[in-house]
Amino acid sequence: MGDCIIPLRDLGSDIADVETSISNLPAAAGGGSLPEITTEALRTVLQALPQTPSMIGGPGPDATFPLALPVSANDWPRLQWNDWTGTFTAPTKVIFLITDNAPGGTDSRYNFIGTEDSDQAAAMAAEAALQGVIIQPILVALSDGSYNADALTTMTDYANATGGQLTQVPFSGEGTALSIISIISIIENCGDNPEPKQGRMTGGGSVFHENDNKNPRVTHGFTLHCDGGPNNLEVNWPGHRFHMELLTEAICTDDPEKDEQNPVAGFDTMTGRGLGRLNGVSGATIAFTFVDDGEPGKVSDTARMVISDSDGVVLEVEGTITKGNQQAHSEN
Repeated sequence: MGDCIIPLRDLGSDIADVETSISNLPAAAGGGSLPEITTEALRTVLQALPQTPSMIGGPGPDATFPLALPVSANDWPRLQWNDWTGTFTAPTKVIFLITDNAPGGTDSRYNFIGTEDSDQAAAMAAEAALQGVIIQPILVALSDGSYNADALTTMTDYANATGGQLTQVPFSGEGTALSIISIISIIENCGDNPEPKQGRMTGGGSVFHENDNKNPRVTHGFTLHCDGGPNNLEVNWPGHRFHMELLTEAICTDDPEKDEQNPVAGFDTMTGRGLGRLNGVSGATIAFTFVDDGEPGKVSDTARMVISDSDGVVLEVEGTITKGNQQAHSEN
């Protein structure tokens, strides 16, 4: 397998620097065949792996592609030039994964379904979720305009397991950079980068779907900490029950247009993600935003919840809660 992993640059924490770096990344060349080394690339980022000892030297930020690999490259267990030194510096951590084909391991074999390759991909998705990292997959079409079925399955699983969203682009790759920059801009500018607060939020209630007779009423109850635990969250709607097993990300902020009133907590909005069981089956994800906007909760508090499983979004609901209350609490 001729693929290798080449950390080129730390994209930085400033949105302008990120846009410039992405726009100037060198184009890939010579790809299209199975397998791709994307699972190993994820491992590099998630585990901060150093350069393979056998790889002497290595290309820098101004490298030209395609690169000529040593003749013996296929005999090595892992091909990585340069150490990975990038670090996540913001509460929201995102990996953009771009590929046109299914992942393989570090050998030249490809046996995906029900074998080591698919197990490795699932393991990386689980590790990302445990670290609170969102994988935003971007799948590029093949030359005939179709999408590799195994790649589509894997990329969908990455998104569902970590709370990301799959993007599909044509064979030309048109729209890839714009998609990345657009998502980063949303993250960077969301709420004018409000300062994270400490504390916890408790409560729950009911949220009613608008114009949806299948899921007219969604009830939820929770105790969630901005940092730490214990945490629990349950969501029920006709025929379904979601129980969160792990809170992977939570950030509490103070919206100047909201007021938690008494007791004064110093924040009014909690946004987070988690993993859990849907109808008793593990592997589902939830993304949520709960707002305490004073008393009584049934008049002003709001909730938004998106629950997904391996088949995609199962529930998406947003609105003012009824018959309940969401209460922000300070750390003390």
